[in-house]
Amino acid sequence: MLAIGVAGMTMMAGLVLVGVAFVIGGAANSVHNVAVRTMLQREVPAGAHGKVAAIYGSTTSTASILGYITGGLFTPNSAINTYVLGGALGVLAGLAGWLLFAFAKPRCA
Repeated sequence: MLAIGVAGMTMMAGLVLVGVAFVIGGAANSVHNVAVRTMLQREVPAGAHGKVAAIYGSTTSTASILGYITGGLFTPNSAINTYVLGGALGVLAGLAGWLLFAFAKPRCA
């Protein structure tokens, strides 16, 4: 999203650049989905897979809905700014998640 927003802000913006960004973003999304599900299966006890998958799914859906609502507030004024803001927030959320995962202390049962 960030790449699409930045492309739209420059003179180099074009359909090809946006198309390439969508292809790369789609591939990255696929890798992310597989990585998250693999991590959940490795890190979560077998008896809790369903519960954790439900929590992950509902959290992801909630974030998507909030993203659509937020985007709807900005899009009438500037779709490019919406992509830049959404991309920047996505990068920040990814960094926050990485920090949580990297520095979280595992609980012993």
